[in-house]
Amino acid sequence: MYIFTRLRIILLFCFCSGFLPAQNKDSLWGIWLDNSRADTVRINAIDWLCLIMQQESNNDSSLKLADIAYAYSKKVKREKYAIRSLLRKADAYCDFEETRVKAFQLYQQTLALGKKYNYDNAQGASLNNIGTIYLNWGDYANAIHYYYEGLKVIERRKDSIQRVAALSNIADIYSKVGNCDSAITIAKRLVTPVAKEHRIYTSLLKTISDIYQHCDQDDSAFHYLKLVVERREKMKDIYGLRHSYMDMALHFLNDSLANLPEARKYTAKSRKICEQISDSISIGKCMAMEAIITYDEGKKDLALPLLEKAIPVLAKNTDKRDLLEMTGKLAKWYKEKGNFKKAYALNETYKTLKDSIGSNDAKNALYLEQLKYATEKKAILEKAETDKKLAEIREAADKKDFQKTIWLVIAGAVLVVVIVLTILLYYHYKQKNTIQSQKNDLMKRQLLIAQMNPHFIFNSLNAVQNYIYKQDSYQAGIYLKQFSELIRMILDFSTKELISLEDEYQFLKNYLELQQLRFDGSFRFELNIDPELERDLIMIPPMMAQPFIENAIEHGLQQKKDAEEGFLSVRLSMKEHQLLYEIEDNGVGLAEAMRLKQKLGKKHESLAISITRERLQHMSAGDTRHYDIEIKDKRKSEKSSSGVYVKFVTPFLSI
Repeated sequence: MYIFTRLRIILLFCFCSGFLPAQNKDSLWGIWLDNSRADTVRINAIDWLCLIMQQESNNDSSLKLADIAYAYSKKVKREKYAIRSLLRKADAYCDFEETRVKAFQLYQQTLALGKKYNYDNAQGASLNNIGTIYLNWGDYANAIHYYYEGLKVIERRKDSIQRVAALSNIADIYSKVGNCDSAITIAKRLVTPVAKEHRIYTSLLKTISDIYQHCDQDDSAFHYLKLVVERREKMKDIYGLRHSYMDMALHFLNDSLANLPEARKYTAKSRKICEQISDSISIGKCMAMEAIITYDEGKKDLALPLLEKAIPVLAKNTDKRDLLEMTGKLAKWYKEKGNFKKAYALNETYKTLKDSIGSNDAKNALYLEQLKYATEKKAILEKAETDKKLAEIREAADKKDFQKTIWLVIAGAVLVVVIVLTILLYYHYKQKNTIQSQKNDLMKRQLLIAQMNPHFIFNSLNAVQNYIYKQDSYQAGIYLKQFSELIRMILDFSTKELISLEDEYQFLKNYLELQQLRFDGSFRFELNIDPELERDLIMIPPMMAQPFIENAIEHGLQQKKDAEEGFLSVRLSMKEHQLLYEIEDNGVGLAEAMRLKQKLGKKHESLAISITRERLQHMSAGDTRHYDIEIKDKRKSEKSSSGVYVKFVTPFLSI
C-alpha cells in the first residue's frame, strides 16, 4: 500500500532583521497585541506562534494565525511577510491529502510572488514543495523538474539545510526509478551535516527508510523507520506519527514472518490519530489495512465488507494508486469466493484506473534536468570559489593586526596592503588573460566552422538554380525546404563548441538526403552509429565529418563512369576512449580525382583536410594525445576496389 511521504522545506525567519527569542505562546500573543511594537516584530511574533501550532499539530489554529499575519502584512505593505504567511497556510493544507490541491495552488501563488518581489526564500521553498506534491501524485518527471529548479535557487543562497531537503527528495526519486546505489549514497552523505536537533533530521531519516524500502533492503529500512518513530513520539508529532505507524504496520504485514498482531496494533494507533485530526482519507487507508490483516487472519467474510467501505473513501484522494491497489485486491477476493460477477466489475474498474494513471519517463527527465542544472551551476560555483579565495586573503591580513607595536602594526599593514594588491592584480590579470585566451580559441574554432559554410551554400544554391533552369519547381521546392532546415542547423552549430551526438546524426542524415536529392539519387548511403553510444549524453565538436562526405560525393561518386552504383558509408564508434570517424566510398579514388581536376582546369581547391586538421590541432592543445587524419586510396591496397577511406578520432564529453 502506498503511504504518503515527503520532505518539505520549512521557511524560517531568514530575511528578518533578527529572530525572536524562544518564548511561550502567551508572551508571543502579547507581543502581537502590543500596538506600540514595530510592525515587523508583531508579524514575526504571530508567525512564530503559527509555526509552534504547526509543530503541535494544531492545524486549525495555524491556519487562522496565518490568515491574521497575511492580512496585517498586506495592510502595512510588507509583501515578503505576506508571502511567508501564505507559505505557512500552504504547509498546513499540505498535511492532509484532501486539501493538498489547495496547498498546490498556494505554492504556485507564492512561487509567482517570490519571483515578482525577488524573494529567493519563497521561490526555493515553493519549488521544492511543489515537487514534493508531484512526487506524491506519482508524477516523477514534474517532481524532478521542480526539485532541480528549487535546488538552483538554494545553491544561489548557499542554504545548507534547504539543500539537504532538496537533494534528499531527489535521492528518493532515484530509488523509485531503480537507481538504488546513487540514492543510498546521496542520502547517507546528507545525514552528516544536518544537526540532529534540527526539525528536518526526522524527515531525512524517513526518506532514507523509504529509499531502502524501494531498494528491497527491508532490515535497513526498518532500522531507520524505528528511529523516525522514536523521534516523532518524543516530539509528539501526531501528523507524522499517523504515517509512521502505518509504515510500521506495513512492515509487520509484509515481513517474511508476518506478525499480524503487531500490524493490527500499529494500524489501530494510526487510525486513532487520523480520527482525532479528522483525516478521512488516511482513515480509509487504515480501514483498507485492517481489511487486509483480517483477510490474512483467515476471516475472509469479515474482510470483504471492510474493504468495500474503504474503497469509496480512497476514491476521494487525488492520488489513485491506493484505490487501484485495493480495487485489484477486492476483485481477487471476490473471485476466490466465487462471486465472478462482482469480481469482473471490479476488474474492469481496475483496468480503467490503471490506464488513467499511466507512467512517467522519469529517467530521461532526470538526465535532461541534470544536464541543464550542471551547466547553470558551473557559473555559480566559479563565483563562489572566487569569493572564498578573496575572503581567505582578507582573513589572513586581519590576523596580523595588533600583534606588534604600533609602528610594526603600521609597517605590517602597509606590507599586507601591498601583498594583497599584488596578489589581486596578479590573479586579476592571470584570470583576464585566461578568459581572453579561451575566447580567442573559441572564436578560432567558430571561424574554422564558418569557413566551410559558404562553400556548401554555394554548391546547394547551384543545385536549386539547376532545378529552376530545368523548370522542375516541385523538386526545387522540396530541395529548398530541406536546404533551409540544414542552414538552420548550421547556423545553430556555428555558435556552439559542442553538440550532442544525436544532433550530429540528424545533421548528417539531412545533409546526405539533400545530396541524394541534388544528384537525382545517383548514389546510396549508410549512416551507422555504434548502438552502445548514448547519443543524447555524448557531446562532440560539430560538423567534423561533413567536409570529407562532401569531397567523397563531389570528387569521388559523381565522377564514376562504370555501371556500379555509387555507395557512401559513414561510421561512428568508440576506440580507446575516443570517438572514431570512418568515411568510405566506392568512387574513382584519390589519384583519378586529382587527374580529373587537372584535366578540367578547376581552380577551386577543397579546404576539408586543412580546416579539419587545424580544428583537431586546437582540440589537442593542452592534451597529451595527438589527433590526426588518415586518408587512403583503396586502389593502392586492393587493385579490384576503388574509392577513398578516411579515418580520424576526436575527443568527446560524456555527461
